[in-house]
Amino acid sequence: MTEESTNLLKKCNAGAKMAIGTIERVYPFVTEKALKDALSEYIKKHEDIVARTREQLAEFCEGGADPNPIAQFMAKMTTKMRLKRDSSDGNIAVMVIEGCNMGAKKLREYRKKYSGATEESCETLQSLMELEGKLMSEMQSYL
Repeated sequence: MTEESTNLLKKCNAGAKMAIGTIERVYPFVTEKALKDALSEYIKKHEDIVARTREQLAEFCEGGADPNPIAQFMAKMTTKMRLKRDSSDGNIAVMVIEGCNMGAKKLREYRKKYSGATEESCETLQSLMELEGKLMSEMQSYL
């Protein structure tokens, strides 16, 4: 596996973990059952990406990566402040959509930066990008 592939998979691993953390932070505030169910399903789908990247990295004696601690802290604080102001399901959907947008933007940057990554690594990135797109799209109905 190339260094670019390893780096790309680590970024995918960390990004999926970041998404899980965000969804788990807002989940307790959700009131609508359908939204809770949807978010629960997306946690599982992101966990699948984490497992997939971990397996791919393990083939080459590499471990996963944790999200940037500063980014995690900022996301946690921002979420906490926004939920104090408005913990409605609509606002939660907006926060999830914004997180997906940020994640998708970073993933596009990584695709360019690690353009020499293997096809398998790029497929994992594409899967995560598609997952973010689907989550964003599904959250639209809760606005």
